[in-house]
Amino acid sequence: SENIEKKSIPKVQETITLSPEEVKSIRKKVRWYEVIDLGLDVVSLAAVYLIIQYLIIAPFIVSGASMEQTLHNQEVVLVNRVGYSKLFQTSTPTRGDVVVIKPPINGSEYYIKRIVGLPGDTLSFTKFGVYLNGDLLKEEYTNCRDTESNIETFSIDKEDCTYASFAHLGDVTVPEDKYFVMGDNRQHSADSRACFTGSTELQCPDGSSRFVPRENIIGVATSVIWPFSRESMLGRDSNIFNSLWPLDNPRNLTQYKIGE
Repeated sequence: SENIEKKSIPKVQETITLSPEEVKSIRKKVRWYEVIDLGLDVVSLAAVYLIIQYLIIAPFIVSGASMEQTLHNQEVVLVNRVGYSKLFQTSTPTRGDVVVIKPPINGSEYYIKRIVGLPGDTLSFTKFGVYLNGDLLKEEYTNCRDTESNIETFSIDKEDCTYASFAHLGDVTVPEDKYFVMGDNRQHSADSRACFTGSTELQCPDGSSRFVPRENIIGVATSVIWPFSRESMLGRDSNIFNSLWPLDNPRNLTQYKIGE
């Protein structure tokens, strides 16, 4: 056999010489590419944020005491918006859901209330209770004492509620595609009973309504994500939570009950 000796062939390197103007032009183009790339990253992140915030899930801060004892002032709740947006109204609101709404008045504000009446339901009020389609509601989640219970079972952090000021409303039937909502703090909540204005008249004031349109339901609250415990809120200025909150340690909301 014939041995063939392999010899390495030296590589030919070509040196390109650029003028200062050409170097400056290339650097300028690179900087523009970097700016465009950064801009695309920012736009992509903003789009993802908006999709999550307005279509999937978002935090809301409770303001006021209208949902006590279920929710307290300055607590942060996580709200599921999937299926509740104007673009994709695929979820059906359920009686007992704690929901974030835009009321028929003050449309720029957000309220958090509990759905009590569905489309077609009829509600009426007596001195000590709410009747839904003829049945007395058993609402353990409210801050009202159970007037039918023995006095020894009364909770010290609940109130003697009365619905006497609304008894004159008679039967209130919820229209199609609308909902009747109330706060769990029944003595201190501007809700469907009072047309969200504080009114106790038979007719709502001009420009207001007792009922929340379906498209005004923003989403259903699923859990409390701040604070970690009730005790951590006592005596604490919680204004910082308007811009910062931890996303852990969820506390599920109270479930709805009806009947005896």
